[in-house]
Amino acid sequence: MSPRVQTVSGVVEGEARTRHVAFLGIPYAAPPTGARRFLAPAPPSPWTGVREARAFGPSAIQGESFAPGSRAEGATSEDCLFLNVYTPAIDAGRRPVLVFIHGGAFIVGSSSAPLYDGGPLAVSGDQVVVTFNYRLGVFGYLCLGEPGERWGATPNAGALDQIAALTWVKTHIDRFGGDPGNVTLFGESAGATSALHLMAAPSARGLFHRVIAESPSNALTLQEPATGVRLAEEILSHLGLALADSEKLRDLPAEALREAQIKARRRPSDLFAVCPVIDGRTVPRQPRDVFAEGGGARVPLVIGTNRDEWNLFELPTPTDADPFPALVSELQARGLPAPPEAIQGLLEDYRRSRREHGLPHHDRALFRAVLGDLRFRIPSIRFAEAHAERGLPTYAYLFTYESPALRGALGACHALELPFVFGTLDAPLQDRFAGKGERVEALSKSMMQSWTAFARSGNPGGHIPEGAWPPFDASERLTRIFDLTMRTEGAPLDAERRAWTRA
Repeated sequence: MSPRVQTVSGVVEGEARTRHVAFLGIPYAAPPTGARRFLAPAPPSPWTGVREARAFGPSAIQGESFAPGSRAEGATSEDCLFLNVYTPAIDAGRRPVLVFIHGGAFIVGSSSAPLYDGGPLAVSGDQVVVTFNYRLGVFGYLCLGEPGERWGATPNAGALDQIAALTWVKTHIDRFGGDPGNVTLFGESAGATSALHLMAAPSARGLFHRVIAESPSNALTLQEPATGVRLAEEILSHLGLALADSEKLRDLPAEALREAQIKARRRPSDLFAVCPVIDGRTVPRQPRDVFAEGGGARVPLVIGTNRDEWNLFELPTPTDADPFPALVSELQARGLPAPPEAIQGLLEDYRRSRREHGLPHHDRALFRAVLGDLRFRIPSIRFAEAHAERGLPTYAYLFTYESPALRGALGACHALELPFVFGTLDAPLQDRFAGKGERVEALSKSMMQSWTAFARSGNPGGHIPEGAWPPFDASERLTRIFDLTMRTEGAPLDAERRAWTRA
């Protein structure tokens, strides 16, 4: 007989796999369709009989792809609020629980991606892994201001979906062999940013006990509502509507809204446009202010980035050259708030550092390095500094293993760590992107063990010799390096970090 679990809404029947059980496509909230479009998630309707949980639910409606493989494959729908549970056994084991939030710049992505199969991680660490979908783009993060508030639209519906999924976990996960009192929230890119935002969200308090943030973007500062409203007005204009007419958005075809979102975005490589905002409720204040005043979740944190993040978004080419002044202007246009001479000095500091470390240091390579650090590494370091300054356990890492794809041109790019963390090196195309062989598998094993140790004890170095991954602080900046040779370094690539204090 297939494994079954009684949830609050009804019985679900999963699939027995090798050494674990998978429950796929469990609804954790009601379909956010029709009159519920843009509203906060509601509990799912109960069902009678047994609901098969052997196939993923539809993914959220996707925006435009911004990088190879970023857009979800398969069915998409507004009815997308489903989660998946991977557990070693249906028993009273009360295992550690890891809940993953997928990335995708808040506009693409899905928990059904083969990369996010939670089975290997569940088996390797004797723990429960949960993945889920949440609303994306205009459906999850459209900020309509006061006109929207009048009819119940929420600007952070996607974040509220995440909280609803965590609430479901707290209610149900003991029935799947997990411990609701030991939940580690982890995510990558926009998912990591979301996890850090939830640390400042009052309604997420108590729903998780540790956080792992892989390549988050600027999570100490959210977009202001006025900025979100301006984008909403532009999207509405492509639909022939004014802000005062926003209620009519509920009656339009979903595809029309998606197309308007695409038209309103400047260019895919700009990443976050339709994204979380300060809303007075879900995240009522800037996270930096919440944390500075001692508020927010006081939980252990692992945070880190990949060395060459931006290489995924703007692939190196054989004609990879640009006039230096043009790169300075482009960095300003991409949001680097500094005068031209300061940006030029920053690029030269990077050139010296990258040359010293034997890394590409021609002009366009420097541009990508600076832009990646602007979006990911520097905000992550500042978050780690702020977290450690609060006296909370903080662990930093830097992923430097280089992809073999494109003859190594990608370097240690954005998202490259994911198949290593999930143990999904056998997922489609990962032999080209992540590589293969004993040393690659050893790196994956090390990362899985670190994430597992952290989920169990709050110490990601619990499986390795004492002192191999000590806590981070702003003086020594001890950082775990994930590469074919694992090690701990004090302040890696620190000349580049210090250069930002002068930019």
